[in-house]
Amino acid sequence: MTGISRLRIMMLLVVTCAAAAGSETLPVEATVPDFALTDSNNAPFSKAMLDGKVWVGYFFFSTCSGPCPLMNRAMADVAREFADTPDVAFAGFSVDPKVDTPERLAEYAKQFDADTTRWHFLTGDLNVIKALGVALKVGAADEPIFHSTRFILVDRQGRVRGYHTGTEIDGVAQLKRDMRVLLGERDAPASQLPTINAILNAVAACFLLAGWIGIKRFHDPTLHKKMMLAAFFASVVFLACYLYYHAQTGARTPYQGEGVLRMVYYTILFTHIPLAGLMVPFILAALYFALRRRFDLHTRITRWVWPVWMYVSVTGVLIYLMLYRL
Repeated sequence: MTGISRLRIMMLLVVTCAAAAGSETLPVEATVPDFALTDSNNAPFSKAMLDGKVWVGYFFFSTCSGPCPLMNRAMADVAREFADTPDVAFAGFSVDPKVDTPERLAEYAKQFDADTTRWHFLTGDLNVIKALGVALKVGAADEPIFHSTRFILVDRQGRVRGYHTGTEIDGVAQLKRDMRVLLGERDAPASQLPTINAILNAVAACFLLAGWIGIKRFHDPTLHKKMMLAAFFASVVFLACYLYYHAQTGARTPYQGEGVLRMVYYTILFTHIPLAGLMVPFILAALYFALRRRFDLHTRITRWVWPVWMYVSVTGVLIYLMLYRL
């Protein structure tokens, strides 16, 4: 098997594995039934008011001194992160409606700086709330203290797509990731672009390596030229996809890791970004001199541009993996 054949097989495996990794879906756990309750603005509130939105529901009561404040602080953090995403909502169902009147819930919402046009604190008939807990598979609390501490993730069709512990950092972090998955389901092509971009970075790195081997090991200028032009094309397509994705979605995905991994991530990111911009004119210059057969100038530029280009391509894949897969 020739070196080129091995390279083709390797690139095919990279593309296949990355595409498979990008096909993330969430199971359907339950369906939200219709309900009629009252919000903290003393206005009627029903399930229909959440249709078409990705939303998170949970059960609490305002006099709780245990998990409820933790859950609501976590929900406030999630709400801040998705503040610029209009089709996201939150619904807190009080399991103590006798005490939690709309007026009391309005005061309670202020403790968490809640935007009650998107974060709804709901009260009403206790039997309705209990039935809702059963339908959502978190149980009906006969006593408020025994209510569930899970966050319930619901898609635009009113289907439960996941449960996350609202009092644990890992549970809240996973909730955020799963919310992004559901938000991406509305615009599938755009939602797949981060994965496509990672594939393009991986492919560019493979072509760069093949181009280096072609000239250094096989001393084959034709192979070198083909591989480097292919790497250039992959990087150009990556840049176009990257700009399109951010223009269409305005998405900004904060890193959720902690500790050493967080330090590693930001070290990679803060070197990747400036180097990615800095190398562009030099790549164009190297390409220009090669096409003009000015190989002396081409070699002087590529001596340091090649490792930077390889670094940017490989770290582009690492950034994707750390944001979406680790």
